[in-house]
Amino acid sequence: LVNRRLDSITMASTGGIVDAHFHVWSQKTHPWLKNVVGGGHIAGDFAPIVEYSIDDYIKDALPAGITKAVHVETVIDPLQETKFLSELAPKNEPGFPQAIVAHCDLHAENAAQILEAQSQYERVHGIRQLLDYHPTCKELRQAPHDDFLEHPDWLSGLALLEKYNFSFDMHVTYNQMERVSKVAKNHPNIPFVIDHDGLPYDKDEKTLKAWQEGLIKLSQNPNVSIKLSGYAMLDRKWSAESTKPLVEFTVKTFGAERCMFASNFPVDKINATYQGCLNALKANIAGFTQAEQDNVLAKTAERVYRI
Repeated sequence: LVNRRLDSITMASTGGIVDAHFHVWSQKTHPWLKNVVGGGHIAGDFAPIVEYSIDDYIKDALPAGITKAVHVETVIDPLQETKFLSELAPKNEPGFPQAIVAHCDLHAENAAQILEAQSQYERVHGIRQLLDYHPTCKELRQAPHDDFLEHPDWLSGLALLEKYNFSFDMHVTYNQMERVSKVAKNHPNIPFVIDHDGLPYDKDEKTLKAWQEGLIKLSQNPNVSIKLSGYAMLDRKWSAESTKPLVEFTVKTFGAERCMFASNFPVDKINATYQGCLNALKANIAGFTQAEQDNVLAKTAERVYRI
């Protein structure tokens, strides 16, 4: 259920807010959407969000004070998506998206050519390839297997990101974090961004501890940042109270200068409102200094995605 109570909270902000993670899509261009109508995704039924345009996003984001936004790839033809988004930005008044995290299969034989082509678009500042492979939850197994992080061909593709000054968004689960940390350590000049707080889906004490230990290992690499997002995707009964321990642990582990707000809209829209997601995060970081809050709400994303 959407938490309407959080929508009514008003909180001061020292400036504009940056959304480090949103998507736009349509059934016409994203055939995979039909597979998650009625269920099949960790967030629930995609029926209400199968059509989500830039105008829909603007209606959600502008009232919340969003001034910059980062679009993250949506598993379609990578260059067609980048072209569409690059042409879209000048046509809307806020100029969304200010940055694009584009797709590239780093294991593919044509990875170098795709990266070169992506680099021709000035708004492409990063790359993502879904790597999550949860031990038991099939909805968090979006990668075909769990071997990429150690595969020489994939690692060779990853290394090419440094040439283009691209960051890499890591969509991974707790059982992969030790290997991700090793990858980040071996590529210190590539900025890595952990999506959705490392996907803390499991609620049992043992797995939460493993998630915490994974984040601690990741945080030891100064080139790793993390998004405070996806909570309404991972827990349909989420609340500001339920997410507070996760947010506080992550911010204290990484430092606010490496944490950033992200809406994950429209995915989180299945179980939340935009203002509700943002206000929950604001409530959970209210005990931090103003400078730390400013980092989480804008400055970290501006630095990492160069916007």
